[in-house]
Amino acid sequence: MKYKTNDYVAAFRKIKISPYQIRLLQTHYHSPNKTLTATQMAKAMGYFHFVTANSHYGKLGKMLGNALGWNKAEDKESQGAPGVFVLSNFEKPGKEWFWIMRSEVAEAVEILGWVNDTQTIIPEEIEKTFQLYEGTARTI
Repeated sequence: MKYKTNDYVAAFRKIKISPYQIRLLQTHYHSPNKTLTATQMAKAMGYFHFVTANSHYGKLGKMLGNALGWNKAEDKESQGAPGVFVLSNFEKPGKEWFWIMRSEVAEAVEILGWVNDTQTIIPEEIEKTFQLYEGTARTI
């Protein structure tokens, strides 16, 4: 892909992005090294299955790709599927694909003021400091 940060900023401003979709971006941005799996995204967003996370994030990526003027015929790297690819690079060191937020996307969401210094913690990162029981409320 050959898009720059300013291209992403302009594309984000062009599409009708919902607060919910901004939350998807924030979750990804605040993940360690801006990297997570679809399963981690699903857990962080409260979905029951990774397919839902993949679908919602993919729809956002497709909208953004259209606003960028992305041409699948010219982009061999994405194998013809804009979706999450517009937002992320990928690595598969194990069973699952890691979504690595593109630096241009990270910079664009910073410029747009959609992220702050508050770190979102995904469920796997929560340190258990005492025994938790079903129904226990805990603020993180």
